Amino acid sequence: MSQYPCAITPGAEDKSGAVRLGVRWILRQLRELGGEILLDVPNAYVLSEWQGISALAKMPNVRVSKRGRGFPNGPVLAVWPTAEAFTELLSHDRDIRAMCLLPWQAPTSPLPWVTAWANGSKAELLGEAFVPSGNVGLDRTVRAGLESLVGNLGGTLGYGMVKSTIKILADARLVLPPEQVRAHMLEKGCRPEDAAEAYKLCQRVAAGVKLRWPEVGRMDPAILREWSQRNRI
Repeated sequence: MSQYPCAITPGAEDKSGAVRLGVRWILRQLRELGGEILLDVPNAYVLSEWQGISALAKMPNVRVSKRGRGFPNGPVLAVWPTAEAFTELLSHDRDIRAMCLLPWQAPTSPLPWVTAWANGSKAELLGEAFVPSGNVGLDRTVRAGLESLVGNLGGTLGYGMVKSTIKILADARLVLPPEQVRAHMLEKGCRPEDAAEAYKLCQRVAAGVKLRWPEVGRMDPAILREWSQRNRI
């Protein structure tokens, strides 16, 4: 669960309502928590097309960034970001005071990473926002391996641990859907950077690439046996 307030608006079925709800919520967080709002948008068109977003961008104590490239110093309103842009924003978690996500999705089929973040952060559902159960259906051994990365400190050693984990799971011929792997890691509280790296590694595995062991952070493949004993029903 996030250590700051989180909220999610309806998806593409109600874009106008989502903008209204998101702007109202983020302004309330600014009044209560201070700092300045970081308004992250996918492109300049959004600023000119949506009146509520355009009006917010012109207010005092509001900065605008595009595609997750801003640096938060207070509440963040993420408007229809990609998974990559949103992960980049989350990587600045020490400087985030509140987060509101406007997801770009169909009303009954939210993307796995949206579901994972909303469930993992216990996000407040604004208006008619809908978030299904966070169970993404991964093999229990895969789940245990990914969850072992919770608390990873990052750096060269941390990167090696992520790569080792994905390699061990891949060498065991376990299924590693990139989107679901990233979603599960975000939901369980792994560092966003680690979830993003695991996503890229799983994409390489899906393309038929055999991963090499990292120079630092190599793990004993025998740990697979321990992972397989966890999460038993």
